Amino acid sequence: MAAAPWRGAWPAVVMVMGVAAKECTNIPTELSSHTVRARLEAADDPGAPEWRLRELFRGHLTSTDEAAWMDLMPPCGGLRAAADDPVGAEEEEFDWAMLYRSLKGQQLLPGGGGGSRVSLHDVRLDPDGDAAYGRAQRTNLEYLLLLDVDSLVWRFRAQAGLPAPGEPYGGWEARELRGHFVGHYLSATAKMWASTHNATLAGRMSAAVDALHECQRAAGTGYLSAFPTSFFDLFEAIPLVWAPYYTIHKIMQGLLDQHAVAGNGKALGMVVAMADYFAGRVANVIRRHSIERHWTSLKEETGGMNDVLYQLYTITADSLSGFHANTHIPVVVGGQMRYEVTGDPLYKTCHDWILRCFFVRSDPKRLAEALTTETQESCTTYNMLKVSRHLFRWTKEVAYVDYYERALINGVLSIQRGRDPGVMIYMLTQGPGSSKARSSQGWELRIESFSKLGDSIYFEEKGEIPTLYIIQFIPSTFNWRTAGLTVTQQVMPLSSSDQYLRVSFSISAKTNGQFATLNVRIPSWTSLNGAKTTLNDKDLKLASPDDRPEYACIQAVLFGPFLLAGLTTGDWDAKTGRATAAPSDWITPVPPESDSQLVTLVQESGGKAFVLSAVNGSLKMKKRPKDSGGTDAAVHATFRLATHEASGSSAMLEPLGMPGMVVTEKLTVSAEKSLGALFNVVPGLDGALGSVSLELGGDVLKHGGGAGFRRAASFARAEPLRRYHLMSFDARGVRRSFLLEPLFTLRDESYTIYFNLVA
Repeated sequence: MAAAPWRGAWPAVVMVMGVAAKECTNIPTELSSHTVRARLEAADDPGAPEWRLRELFRGHLTSTDEAAWMDLMPPCGGLRAAADDPVGAEEEEFDWAMLYRSLKGQQLLPGGGGGSRVSLHDVRLDPDGDAAYGRAQRTNLEYLLLLDVDSLVWRFRAQAGLPAPGEPYGGWEARELRGHFVGHYLSATAKMWASTHNATLAGRMSAAVDALHECQRAAGTGYLSAFPTSFFDLFEAIPLVWAPYYTIHKIMQGLLDQHAVAGNGKALGMVVAMADYFAGRVANVIRRHSIERHWTSLKEETGGMNDVLYQLYTITADSLSGFHANTHIPVVVGGQMRYEVTGDPLYKTCHDWILRCFFVRSDPKRLAEALTTETQESCTTYNMLKVSRHLFRWTKEVAYVDYYERALINGVLSIQRGRDPGVMIYMLTQGPGSSKARSSQGWELRIESFSKLGDSIYFEEKGEIPTLYIIQFIPSTFNWRTAGLTVTQQVMPLSSSDQYLRVSFSISAKTNGQFATLNVRIPSWTSLNGAKTTLNDKDLKLASPDDRPEYACIQAVLFGPFLLAGLTTGDWDAKTGRATAAPSDWITPVPPESDSQLVTLVQESGGKAFVLSAVNGSLKMKKRPKDSGGTDAAVHATFRLATHEASGSSAMLEPLGMPGMVVTEKLTVSAEKSLGALFNVVPGLDGALGSVSLELGGDVLKHGGGAGFRRAASFARAEPLRRYHLMSFDARGVRRSFLLEPLFTLRDESYTIYFNLVA
């Protein structure tokens, strides 16, 4: 499959639809931030007491949708009057559901339709080569295998009064949210095992479930958590406690995944017991107070409790009580699951607006005002992937898959720190001169997304003639059981010097063949010079940029679905030449042969190694970085030594991160390519084997010096600390040019992803 040439991809230079949010619930905005909640618990923050008072008691600006709907139901004594009447209380518990059904006036049947998910057991990412997806999966598997089960369940055992060998993990597991990472671990290991069938991982996750089962059995009530039930007493009394249901959701979801994905029957019994326990708690709150009181308590973050309960219903077929279906805030993903389980059309149509509103406290198409450190939250990206996946299955609209592709490449792959197991970022920074290493959260742990990278490549529709949808271009193999076929997808590495994405599919039959239909997505980024692509007679349009003229010049650069970042510490002024400039006028691919011209120049002194570095426009000797590759230091210490075409013998030294700039005889970096920037590479003046010196070329007077001078002018020519990525571009700037590379390939380097375009 061939993608459109680079010139035609230019409409992709638009404002990227940011997958960012800092508000997951309707509590006061600041309090829904995990960063802020961590500060609330900080004992060593001198400004915390005053700050707590100011933030905790700030009032709501708008009423909730739930309160507005409740006004439709006039008071009739309600649960307050029926507090001592169990029969009346039971009837009143369903008043809202009865009203809702009468408003709808129809019998609901399961919804969803469209494509079905395929099993992770049937999808295998290409384990060979250097493909980003396979590498990311392997790195995550390595981390999951490093985790110790005793340390993971330590706080659960301590809470249950059981012996707890080993040492507990810290971080989030040491706070009020303790236990929620264990839930993530259960989900991640179930999906990773389905994706790899790694036997060691299977043993670890089974041991974790067994240990948690002992803790639940010791409690004797169905309750299972790493914190006491008193947290829920506080939650129900409405004072501040940090999201206990958020953690319970993660634990229940993890156990449900262990059953549904990994086939652990014990885990299903555990999650059913938890559902019964919490159903009883909620019923008790409603019976003693009111349904409104329960809804008020839900202003704290509750995660996707409705989502996991609907999933549980699809397995157990227990009736959905008021607790299961109606008394939790319809979180987006849970609302979608409600539609698929009950067929309620309200919860299908309510998602039409979702992909247009990504920012808390901000309107759609207002991303330009939010290009700061705290911009894209990884948990939000994770949930938005779920939303877009549901919407595609229901509608077959390719726009949702285009969104998914961008979010997966730029919002998921970009948060993993290279091949370092378990090192991922929570906040993906988007301001000029950002670095993943300098966000407020820094490198942390995110494990679920990388355990299920194969879950949205293929979707199928079963029937007399089965249909397969291939919506992501990821090297993989799919065992299509319904059709008796094996589908293998191969993707050639994408390069800035090649204008086409090449994808090949091979299909083999395991049994006697039958008719089947294969659909392959045509992405929006294949549009050529504004032309429209159609699918099923519908136009697929690119997203509109920010519509305010004052921000029209702030743009991001995409190569197909890949968001390109400029290696810069803050400069963001790009020079297009004219308002109607084509991208090829100011953005050019880095030639493949340039990578072979890269070099790092090293000197030894006092038993230490130093490297020649271009920093802030001048040359300096810096201590050689231990961690080569993804750092500013590695970028600064890598140069392109290219032969000067006019002279034929002399060469110019160009800093990797500053294309078009050259080193001069004044030990500066300049855009002026004068004779003072021409050098002859000669044997080192110090006489050491293999060393080189840079001698001024042209008709320039040269003079020597003593032994110290000769040592200072000699370097060992080493392998470059940094290399070009295959998708590297040179973008012309006002004061300097920028090296553009895919955001997901960067680690700790400083970067800018939104540029101020100047004609």
